Amino acid sequence: MSEPGPKRTRDQRERDLATVAKLYCEGWLQVDIGVKLGVSQSQISYDLRIIRGRWQRSAIRDFDAHRAEELAKIDNLEVEYWKSWESVGSTDRIAPQYLAGVMTCIDRRCKLLGIDAPLKVAPTDVSGENPYLGLNDDDLRRALLDAANRAAAGGSQVSVETEGQA
Repeated sequence: MSEPGPKRTRDQRERDLATVAKLYCEGWLQVDIGVKLGVSQSQISYDLRIIRGRWQRSAIRDFDAHRAEELAKIDNLEVEYWKSWESVGSTDRIAPQYLAGVMTCIDRRCKLLGIDAPLKVAPTDVSGENPYLGLNDDDLRRALLDAANRAAAGGSQVSVETEGQA
């Protein structure tokens, strides 16, 4: 085990973290990064844990900020729809379009905030048009065996034992 090197100053450590992140993203090995910076591979491993934590926290903050920005846009758009609806009066023939815009804003906001109940998705066949009926175990085994045999395409046939066969 190698002796620990001299302590890095806070500024040097931050510079090293930036360098470690850059070299890591370029595909450098930890040991090679350590040699370049004059520190051990285990120090680089520790630095990478710090870097990954910062990246993760940053991504969460960025996501929250982006969501807040989108919510603000939706809020502004909804206000404009309400103003337009009020300016034309509820009896005008285009008034329903403004209310539809308000509903779209509300719907989009609910989706963005995760307020809506989860959508239930029914499985379908490959075409997406017919309900998926599923296969029982025996039919599934046969289908898998058929697929494996087709994949062999003239090679040796695949043999799969099913329950009850020896």
